[in-house]
Amino acid sequence: MLLIGSGSLIAFNTGANELATILGPVVHAEVVGKYEAFALGTAFVFIGAYFLSYRVVDTVGKGITALDPFSGFAAQFGAGACVLLFTIFGMPISTTYCIIGAISGVGLVKGMGTVKKELLFRILRNWILGPALGFGICFLIIRLFFL
Repeated sequence: MLLIGSGSLIAFNTGANELATILGPVVHAEVVGKYEAFALGTAFVFIGAYFLSYRVVDTVGKGITALDPFSGFAAQFGAGACVLLFTIFGMPISTTYCIIGAISGVGLVKGMGTVKKELLFRILRNWILGPALGFGICFLIIRLFFL
C-alpha cells in the first residue's frame, strides 16, 4: 500500500511539474489554451506510457540495484517529496534525476557492490548528452527555418 501511495505522489508530480514544463512553451506561445494543452499532454503521457515505457521501467526498477517493496517505497517517496518541494516553489526539476538519485541511495545503503555502476554512469552520461542534443537540434531548427 505504501508503494502505491508513493507511486501516486510521483504520478501527481508528473502532472504538476514534468507536464507543466513541457506545456509552458506551447501555452505561452498561445498555440493552444491552457486546458486544451493539459488534455493533450495527459493523453500523450498515457500513450507514451502504454506503448514505450517498458524498457525504462526495467532499467529503473531493477537495472540500477535490486529493490524490494520497502526500498522501492523509500526511493519513490524521497524522489516524490523532492519534486513536490521544487514544484511548490515553481521550479522545474526532473523526476528522473530525483528517482535515479534515490534508487542509487538505496543501493549505497545496501552496499556499493549492489549498484550497477556501469549502467549508472551511462545514465549520468545521458544527462549531459540529452540537454546538449536538445540544444543542438533546437539551434539547427531555428537557424535553418526561422533566421
